[in-house]
Amino acid sequence: MITVNFVDYMRRETAGYEILRPAGSGDYLFLCFPLPMRFSHMGPSPGQEILLTQKHACILLAPGDAHWFCGNPEFLNSFIHFNDPQDQVGRFGVPTGRLFYPTGFERLNSAALTIKEELLTGG
Repeated sequence: MITVNFVDYMRRETAGYEILRPAGSGDYLFLCFPLPMRFSHMGPSPGQEILLTQKHACILLAPGDAHWFCGNPEFLNSFIHFNDPQDQVGRFGVPTGRLFYPTGFERLNSAALTIKEELLTGG
């Protein structure tokens, strides 16, 4: 069974705020970027490729996937941290570690809000 550890919807941070996890987050992490963000699989070190996403980008990161991201300039994202002890992630058909741009981004992004509301109300 998949268990959600932490979720937020349309979380805004201050300009210059960045997330750096050189050893991953320790769980699966699904990110939605409503606005362009700067993203790297290895962090903002010299020689590392930093990608500028387009708006409506998503990525699914496995527990050990290194990542760094920050706003460009605005920082706005929705995210779901979760565990998958029975290895069910494959059934979603989404490869880990690759940015993608889904059709119906708003519906996918709003899943974070639905999950957050269910956790808050005990659903």
